[in-house]
Amino acid sequence: MKFGNWEEISKKLVEEDKKIFENINKNELSNYEKRRVIFNYLCNNIDYDYGKLIDIYLMNLHTKDDNYIQKIDFISQYLEDNDLKNIELFKVLEEKRKEDNHNIGRDLAQELIDTIYNKKGICNSISQYYKLLLEYNNIYSACVICDNLNLRNHQINLVYDEEKDTYSFDDITSAIINVADKEKCFDYDYDTAGELKQGLRPVGYLLNMKSNDQELDRIFDSFGVILNSSVINNYVGKDNDYSYLKYKLEEHNNFKLPDNLRSVKRVLQKEM
Repeated sequence: MKFGNWEEISKKLVEEDKKIFENINKNELSNYEKRRVIFNYLCNNIDYDYGKLIDIYLMNLHTKDDNYIQKIDFISQYLEDNDLKNIELFKVLEEKRKEDNHNIGRDLAQELIDTIYNKKGICNSISQYYKLLLEYNNIYSACVICDNLNLRNHQINLVYDEEKDTYSFDDITSAIINVADKEKCFDYDYDTAGELKQGLRPVGYLLNMKSNDQELDRIFDSFGVILNSSVINNYVGKDNDYSYLKYKLEEHNNFKLPDNLRSVKRVLQKEM
């Protein structure tokens, strides 16, 4: 795995932040308003890499004969059966069918770096890029891996709002590929996550982790798992300062949703 050069990447983040807040006085914005500006900017300025997604499906999919075309057919049928149709995704599937060739490995660090520099990626690299930009603006975010009824797990952001002392989800990827409108994908709670088909079944290996152990019950949450911040820091070559530990969400590789998971939008509506 090829890790990034933090000195270069941090300069890139500074440049990007200047673009994001061009003609905006950040000093006049709350953290929540900054979060919204960053979210909207990335939704409008990042392309989704459908080819990469299909390659990952193919790499991880094991069919009876392990045949390339059979895998393409399986993916197409799965998307149809689970009402996960996407015009761009099906276009790429047809292109892949014509290629009749598949040979790819994954470099998760490189995927994040490519998204930072090329503004194109999939859910893991997009959510991690968003996390880095939020952190640059002193906003804590954790990347959460959940199931969304697709062939591979999905990655979203759990973002802390200091003013309201609440956490809520942001999902830039779903907004980019038009799973739902931007407003629905920004600052949402457990109920909306269900509407987005997130967390309706446990993530992969958690399916087999049934236990009466109270300690395991405390650590594991059926909604998903957290990707530790130190992993993402390693991807970009950033030294760990472990400041994220004060939020107490990353004490284990897995996590339970915080009790104060509440959409800021809903809190504000109640206050009106």
